[in-house]
Amino acid sequence: MEDEHTQFRVISEPVLTIMQDKLWVNAACLNTFPDAWYVLFLLNREERKMIIKPAREEEQHVVRWKTPTGKPRRLSCADFLQDVGGLMNWETELRRKLYGRTARDDGSSYLAFDLNVPHTETFGEYRKKPLVKRLEEDVVATDG
Repeated sequence: MEDEHTQFRVISEPVLTIMQDKLWVNAACLNTFPDAWYVLFLLNREERKMIIKPAREEEQHVVRWKTPTGKPRRLSCADFLQDVGGLMNWETELRRKLYGRTARDDGSSYLAFDLNVPHTETFGEYRKKPLVKRLEEDVVATDG
C-alpha cells in the first residue's frame, strides 16, 4: 500500500524539475492553474523559494509553460537558472526535483518551491539508467 501512496504523491503533488539550463513542471502544476497558459517564475532570495504565478501573455518576462495540447513544456532559461544556482551554490551537473505547494497572497494563488530541500541526482547517473528504473527511483525517493 505504501508504494501506491508514493506513486499517487508523485502524480498529484506539484513537482518542478531542474536539469542543467532547463526546467519543467509536472501535470499537477498545470492542473493547479488549468486556465493559465503563461506564468512568471520568480525567485524569493530571502526565503530561498521559487514561485510560479499565473500571468497574462502581455505581461513582461512571462513564459508559456504548456504545449498547444496542454502538456508541460521544457523551458530553456539558462540565465535564470544560473542565478538560482549561484544563490544556492548548486553544482550544474545535478538534476533537482523540488516539491511544491499552493499558496495565496493578496487574493492570488501561486506555487511555491523550497530551494533548500531538493531531491538530487547527477545528470550522468540519471541518463545512464533505463527509463523504468528512473521512474521507480523517483517514486521511492518521494517517500522519505
